[in-house]
Amino acid sequence: MTTRNFVVSLHVLGWIFLVTIPIAFFTSYYGWENGLLMALVHTLFNIIGFYTNTWAARRLIPKKKYVSYIISFFTIVAILISIRYIFNKNFPIPEVPILVLNNRIVVVSVFTIITLMGLSLFLELLRQKIITERKYIKIIQEQNQAEIQFLKAQINPHFLFNTLNNIYSLTVAKSDLAPKMILLLSDLLRYVIYESSQEKVVLQKEIQNIEKFIELFQLRQENPLHIKIEIHGKIQEQQILPMVLIPIVENCFKHSDIEINEKGYIRINIDILADKLVCKTTNTFVENKQKDKTGGVGLVNIKKRLTLHYQQNAIFRTSVHENIFETYLQLPL
Repeated sequence: MTTRNFVVSLHVLGWIFLVTIPIAFFTSYYGWENGLLMALVHTLFNIIGFYTNTWAARRLIPKKKYVSYIISFFTIVAILISIRYIFNKNFPIPEVPILVLNNRIVVVSVFTIITLMGLSLFLELLRQKIITERKYIKIIQEQNQAEIQFLKAQINPHFLFNTLNNIYSLTVAKSDLAPKMILLLSDLLRYVIYESSQEKVVLQKEIQNIEKFIELFQLRQENPLHIKIEIHGKIQEQQILPMVLIPIVENCFKHSDIEINEKGYIRINIDILADKLVCKTTNTFVENKQKDKTGGVGLVNIKKRLTLHYQQNAIFRTSVHENIFETYLQLPL
């Protein structure tokens, strides 16, 4: 059921409930024929007052024409009561004993109409508040989405350009490994361009592309490097924010001294627990090579993306000690 249908149904049920009270009251004094007529007339005036006041509030209050609205409120009450008084004069029905004196049926009508018009004002103000809040939330979401796209645009080219540099070094040396690296890069491009645009991706695919990136890096080396990746837990059914793990891993290679230090290493640990993912990376680096100990713009943007998507539910931090750079990432699943 749509929101509009729900509101219409709620109004119909409300008026059905409200009409039963005057029916029970008037029919006990007038009998079914006259009592039902009086009850319907009474309810009709209430309905007119309710929705006429809603119409006035909807058009005047958002424009801050409060004086005009107050005037319209009492004008509606005066018109409806006048019509009700004329109706009672032209179609006289024996009064209920407790309403005989001073035409108290009109007094009751005044009280009922004003009460229901006050209720209509409250509901309209509530509706306008909800609409305003929804618009505000939508604007915030659109702003967040725009910033996310901007941040992703910064991360993805950064990752791809570094990978292309790897291939370039092999093509210059006319290595037979270049075709294989181009094929791996093609797979990475497909993932970055098509799948990373989604809100969430399957964790298994993100890890598969991490492994392809590592293979790309290894292929350019004559000897195997000290690179170790360990994955614990079930990854098949989990989903995460795309292009979060890959830039962290890419940062390890970018700032590592693994190519020039025989004792240099890169370690990547990914643990999938019951309700969270924990990713830890460790790499050695040369002090003068590490231009930005926080990992540069890539890791800064990751922090912003995590904040936008997960608010305070995600943890990402970095640390440096004795030429070792570490990252710690924790995401809710």
